[in-house]
Amino acid sequence: MRIAHFYVITSLLLSVLSLSACGGGGGDADAGTGAGSNTSIAPSPGYTLGRTTFTINAAVNESIGDQRLQVPVSFVSVPNSATIYGRIRFTSDIFTGAYFEYNYASRSLDLVISVKHPHTLAPNTYSEQADIRLCLDANCNTPLASNQQSITLVYNVTRPTGALNPRLSVSATSLSVDSIDIASETSLFELGITLHNMPFQGALTITPSSGIRSAGFAGEFSFTNMRNLYRLPPPRERGIGTYHETIHIRACIDSSCVNELEGSPVTINVTQRVLNELSLVGGHVMRTVPMYHTELLWDAHSRKFYFLIPADNPADDDMVGSYDPATRMHSTPVPVGQYTQGLAISDDGQFLYAGSRTDGAVYRFNLPGLTPSLTIPMGASANGMSRLYPRVISVVPGAPRTIVVGTSALNGQNDAAVAVFDNAVRRSTLLERSSTTYEPFVDAMCFGPSNGRLFGARSTVFAGPGTSDTAIYEMTLTAAGVQLNETTPNIGYMSHDIGRRLHCTPSRVYSDDSRVFDPTTNVVVNPFPNRIEAPSNITLNQPYGKIFGGGALDSTQIRHALRSYDLHSFLETNVLPLPDGVNSTFQRIGSFGTEGVFFAGHAEFQNSRAWGSHLVMVEGAMFGQ
Repeated sequence: MRIAHFYVITSLLLSVLSLSACGGGGGDADAGTGAGSNTSIAPSPGYTLGRTTFTINAAVNESIGDQRLQVPVSFVSVPNSATIYGRIRFTSDIFTGAYFEYNYASRSLDLVISVKHPHTLAPNTYSEQADIRLCLDANCNTPLASNQQSITLVYNVTRPTGALNPRLSVSATSLSVDSIDIASETSLFELGITLHNMPFQGALTITPSSGIRSAGFAGEFSFTNMRNLYRLPPPRERGIGTYHETIHIRACIDSSCVNELEGSPVTINVTQRVLNELSLVGGHVMRTVPMYHTELLWDAHSRKFYFLIPADNPADDDMVGSYDPATRMHSTPVPVGQYTQGLAISDDGQFLYAGSRTDGAVYRFNLPGLTPSLTIPMGASANGMSRLYPRVISVVPGAPRTIVVGTSALNGQNDAAVAVFDNAVRRSTLLERSSTTYEPFVDAMCFGPSNGRLFGARSTVFAGPGTSDTAIYEMTLTAAGVQLNETTPNIGYMSHDIGRRLHCTPSRVYSDDSRVFDPTTNVVVNPFPNRIEAPSNITLNQPYGKIFGGGALDSTQIRHALRSYDLHSFLETNVLPLPDGVNSTFQRIGSFGTEGVFFAGHAEFQNSRAWGSHLVMVEGAMFGQ
């Protein structure tokens, strides 16, 4: 007998398959002539099916392949030489294909059937009558007789229960992200998403609201166990307030979402708070105050900040104002002339001095009320060719009415000088810039261990590749004015200007950009060599023996930190990571109170002046230790 050319017909499929013969030709009269012969057929050929009902069981999260169903068959009066043709027909699309193979060992037909994957079907019992016809010819004009011309296929699709049930879980259904208002970026926040009991990839849809953007993954990606990273809009753009966002998640076993996971859909509520006061690690607190300024100082006597406010219109006067961090109150700003440069406070807290480039004068104010008390004209250069203007001001310690001013020429000439003023009277001797050496040119000053010893610095100006004409000057105040004692030239290229400020201790001179000058050896050193985390700007707190500085937190240079160092050994004593997005250059960094450090937030450079948008204050135990 030969079983061949079975036509398998479903609602979706029509196919012809050739199968191996189940017997050979014989020598009897009814043996036929071999494969394909339908002669000498016994009367009333037919067949009987030994089983007509079959059941397939599968869970929705199970992956199953083709199902082989063994259908025992007995042929009646069918010669061994006959070729049998067959058809099977389905009317639904639950069963997507089928074909027969003859099993010689069991003398049965193996029905190989393809069914829809269970994860594409809703849990249910699906039943189908499959019509079967076995024939002696390909067109089935000579069917084999049988009263069993159909089989019943039952497909049970179930959903597991309990711990085996496919389900969605998230690490949190509500998240809160607090940011400081000056930050250019928010901190990344993480959302864990887990698909349980999923042996294959299902369908996952994650829909953040418009204010949330994806920022990749934490750790190695896994479809069933992922740690997604997200970022919210920059706090600096949003401004102080509370903002609400959402992340909507839907998880299904199949792409058409016939079988949704338990726990799906879920909505994660994300709250972003943009604050002007934020708690940091270790009990520290960061506070910001909107304050456009070009100079910023702290006065320990009045316990106030004083700052210069640049005019929006260059034709208008700049202003000087104060801020009390205890009461959180601003004073009424006072006009201080145009294009202000230089700000200094006497060591007794009695006077504040502010210089005006346009006016060529220094204005004195009584503290704490900022009452104008004196105008100090800079006058002309010794040769009378140039009108001078103030660049940097230093008040003589213990002499609040005497100031030393580093000046430049208002009319663009190369004239520059260091002058001493008692009240509004300029002492007779100017320390003028040489027309050949161009020294000195002072734009930063501090007083050394004795009041008569003064150190000055010229900021970086390139003279050629790898060179500069930066210099440190040692000067002495005299009854007639000021004299230059020694110049240390060409102190080398610095990544930042040596600064508008110098800080003097009894044994060393420190620049804002963390360089240190030893007056006994006339050598400038970098106490933080080859360290990306080295502070970009520093300040001193001599009562506590500390250096405070700000710079990169680590080698990625993405986040920033405040650091404290021992004033003498330069060893790091503490690190305070700052919030993401606080990418300050730490201009005008200083210490205030007993446990505070301040600096200019969001500094910009406009009209040849560095502007800060905020006063940033950080207080905590690391600064008082």
